[in-house]
Amino acid sequence: RVMLPVRKCIRFSPWLRSKAVGMVDLFFKLNADKFPVKQFNAIHVRMGDYKWRWEGSSDYQRAKTIVTKVMGEGLDPKIPLYLASDEPNSAMFNELKRKFSVLTMRDLPRNLIESYMKLFPEGRIRGDMLGVLDQLICAQAKVFIPTKWSTFSENIDFINTFYDEFGIP
Repeated sequence: RVMLPVRKCIRFSPWLRSKAVGMVDLFFKLNADKFPVKQFNAIHVRMGDYKWRWEGSSDYQRAKTIVTKVMGEGLDPKIPLYLASDEPNSAMFNELKRKFSVLTMRDLPRNLIESYMKLFPEGRIRGDMLGVLDQLICAQAKVFIPTKWSTFSENIDFINTFYDEFGIP
């Protein structure tokens, strides 16, 4: 694959990686009563760009297909599930929320996210930069379930494989 050699040269900065690790660490510290073990699974659900792959299928059916896939993965429902998604309608994941403690970027410590947001003009963050944090958070998961055809998911798999296997800092 052509992307593999390119990805070896492009790494997230240690500062940015530490922000993502800090967000996860602080979340678990603040929620130690509910989640005593710092362990979570993650899923990336890409729906918006891929409507053409789901042609003839309603949004509900697409969400149902994804939820069915996750339910079939045998994940421990006692471990929280981090959801990275471009789907604005959170009701699409109600079935998933009934089985798992579903977490999103919104559940992470606001003060850390706000300090990151202040790096950008007028305290606003571009969606793609928020996505970088999502990727680095998903890469910390015990189990990561990707969206097929997604470079976002491929980046997370790359971080998991090459940062760990080859000791890339």
